[in-house]
Amino acid sequence: MDTLHKNIISLKERNQTNHLGGTLTIGNLLITNKKEYEINKNCTLIRLVIDNVFVLWFGNIYMNRGTPKQLSKLFSKLQNCIPSHEMQNLILIGDFNIDLNRPKDGKHILLKNLCKQFSLKIFETKLNTSKNRFPHCRRTHRRPRG
Repeated sequence: MDTLHKNIISLKERNQTNHLGGTLTIGNLLITNKKEYEINKNCTLIRLVIDNVFVLWFGNIYMNRGTPKQLSKLFSKLQNCIPSHEMQNLILIGDFNIDLNRPKDGKHILLKNLCKQFSLKIFETKLNTSKNRFPHCRRTHRRPRG
């Protein structure tokens, strides 16, 4: 993979049954120090020191279900890894699997509240990503009643 791009900051591959994927972070920065923290099998939190001066925390996030438990666990790990004086230099990007078009949904409310506690802002794409999914990618598992 190093031959694809010389400035790979982080590569996290996922190989589950019938599901391939992962996250890749690339950049053209003068990184003088780098430390990675595993959040879960699909997510990495990276602490970068740029030009020996500026600290940047970068999280490449994928949550397969976007459950409240996954979300709470993510923010708990962020709080444990990142010193409070560096929290303002945190960028999270990725797929949280939370529909931002449903503001009254519990997962959306929890995400907004956690972001507020951490002084983070949510930036949305202009595309409605949850409605543009391919039908074969949607989960069709249903729990049996009873």
